[in-house]
Amino acid sequence: MYNGDFSELYDLTQPLDAAGNTYGQIYDPFSRVFDANGNVTSVTPFPGNIIPKTRWDPATAKMDADQIFGVANLPGISNNLYYLYSNQQNVNQGDGRWDYYLTDHDRFFYRYSQMDSLNNNATSVNQFWQNGQADSNTVNRNMQLTYLRTLGASMSNELRLGYNRTHVNTSNKTMSKDWNNYYGIPNGNLGDPITEGIFEVDLSPIHNIGDPDWVAFIVSNTIALTHGHTFAGNPLACAVGMAVIDEIVENRLDAKARIMGEYLRARLEGLKKYGIVREVRGKGILLGVELVKDTKTLEPFPELGTALKKTALKNGVILRIDPCWFAVAPALIASESELDEMCGLIEKSLVEAMEQVTQLYGSRDYARLGCG
Repeated sequence: MYNGDFSELYDLTQPLDAAGNTYGQIYDPFSRVFDANGNVTSVTPFPGNIIPKTRWDPATAKMDADQIFGVANLPGISNNLYYLYSNQQNVNQGDGRWDYYLTDHDRFFYRYSQMDSLNNNATSVNQFWQNGQADSNTVNRNMQLTYLRTLGASMSNELRLGYNRTHVNTSNKTMSKDWNNYYGIPNGNLGDPITEGIFEVDLSPIHNIGDPDWVAFIVSNTIALTHGHTFAGNPLACAVGMAVIDEIVENRLDAKARIMGEYLRARLEGLKKYGIVREVRGKGILLGVELVKDTKTLEPFPELGTALKKTALKNGVILRIDPCWFAVAPALIASESELDEMCGLIEKSLVEAMEQVTQLYGSRDYARLGCG
């Protein structure tokens, strides 16, 4: 079909088209005649389903001559391109460390790591298509210096200084040349790295070219200074942790969490009547509620979550809010009445948040949803 010959599209096994021609006939869109209502009354077919090159766009003709989509090597008009895909990864990585014991109680530790990684993707078709996979060049350097002071058998102080540098550059092979300008596409390449290469073409069912069309330059430099103290691991803290576990086991709080979780889930499921809850998910009494603008399109509703943060605090409820969802995690010993109180405040806060969103972003039919 590179020469404009689409005669292969004719299908004699199908009935004639609406114009009485063979199924698969291509028509000249510039020959259409319309009636007063805008309906097409006549159109001229391309004889033999061949589009003459005199009708081709100059950029298209040049791309066709270069066969940028590859050449079919299997019979048929679909799934007719056999190709080989390859992925090569070269990684050079090294780590080094140094330990120095100043005294029996003072220790220094130093580590340095580096990694250079090249990821190369290609197909046997051409440089314009690499199976939708990006090439990448990654450089990573990190260092850590630690001073550890042992204060006793169960206590120590640790001071860490860390540095990390990451540089990632992704690309595709069309970026070797300003192909858009080469083919005569106006404003195709603007002389900067971001617009190098060829534009992405997605003509289903034909495979894409210039894909992926994004280019990422990631440069990250991080310096961190942290101080850690192991007092949390002393015998007293361990004893408290063991007592908590004993309480859970002896009073079967795990079983209670399952029972109360079913009750809590049912209460939260009731919020679906407002038309802004996609689902309630989680386990036991650790549950999350996802907020959406429409339960059919499932579009996220961050504006509602943002408003809910304020209304919940005003009503005395502390929630973890994304803001596309919120989560609840009441105490394992919570009673049914306490869960009722919490859910009542959540519903009150949610209704107030919806009212705020309506005022800020426009009206919704909240009367239909039971919000008045």
